[in-house]
Amino acid sequence: MKKEYILYFDSGTSNTRAYLLDREFRICDSAKRAVGSKDSAIAGTNRVLIEGMKALYDQVLAANSLTDGDVEAIYASGMVTSPYGLKEVPHLVLPMTVRDFADSLYPFHEDTCFHRDIFLVPGLKTLSDDFSFVNNLRGEEIEIIGALEELKAELAAGVHKTDQQSGTEDDLSDFSGGMDVDGLVDAQLAKKTFLDNHESAGTTNQHPKGLMRDQMTINSDRTEYGDGRAEIYDLGLLDARGNITNLLLKGEMFTIRECIRFHADIQSPIFTYTIKDKKGTELTGTNTMFEGADIQPVKKGEEYVVEFTQKMTLQGGEYLLSMSCTGFEAGEHTVYHRLYDVTNITVISNKNTVGVYDMESQVKAEKRKADE
Repeated sequence: MKKEYILYFDSGTSNTRAYLLDREFRICDSAKRAVGSKDSAIAGTNRVLIEGMKALYDQVLAANSLTDGDVEAIYASGMVTSPYGLKEVPHLVLPMTVRDFADSLYPFHEDTCFHRDIFLVPGLKTLSDDFSFVNNLRGEEIEIIGALEELKAELAAGVHKTDQQSGTEDDLSDFSGGMDVDGLVDAQLAKKTFLDNHESAGTTNQHPKGLMRDQMTINSDRTEYGDGRAEIYDLGLLDARGNITNLLLKGEMFTIRECIRFHADIQSPIFTYTIKDKKGTELTGTNTMFEGADIQPVKKGEEYVVEFTQKMTLQGGEYLLSMSCTGFEAGEHTVYHRLYDVTNITVISNKNTVGVYDMESQVKAEKRKADE
């Protein structure tokens, strides 16, 4: 019996999606589950991720009256190739052709739940002496390849395409500057696609366009609470060049910007941020009280824009950013609005040291002669 279907997993830090495709590569069905590499990191094993993916697989097959025997192949991309995924697979170095990329799939035999091969799509990375062109991707590379066919005609003609919803114009000449219409993907394309990854899948944008958060990857599984007297309505990460991005370079200055609107009079608000690793360990953070900032009382309807600027000294890797607006009232700590794990920070480094951060040691070594 001819197998008619392919199953594709798109797995991120917090969510995994399964897509059932027919032999014409049309999506027949899909399903989502709140499981990702973050859960593997917390549990200390990828078993929770594997079981979650298998549950998704079974759900999609059952919904379409199919069995495992109807599926010709299973593919997966995203954080499944990270240290907390199914199997750590090294990034491939750009530029490369789509054919070479396709030939580089990693066959991972999963023998605890699936009992078959899952073909893992490696991430892509760029290497350059110019750090503005240094990036890595896990999952976005699939979006790049998927865009190739749709954009090929426009790219060949140098056509600009208008975004009807936002009223802005996507500069496809810039987009095509790093992509040969025959399928060569290089650093410029990867950079634009990664830095313009404006929203993660499943994120609901309830704010008007033009906010910083619209250019960020916002975590749809964030924890949010407070008494509502203040609202962090916008946030952003700015690199040393002022770009709003989740991607930061180790050793460079960066800024965390928070925009807060007040719905009540507050005497002494405190603005905070913390950065955690994927296991949930708080690595660093501060607030306006610790820093001795002069924060004036606020009235209902007023707003504050708060910026924390510092050097990125964490090692290369993935981190989570939290922030809040709090205060003390009658000696009691009060949370007006708190956002836990609201967005990720990806740190790119060309030199990692031991531990979670770099002390930026200045090294001096002098060789002495034997008779000295």
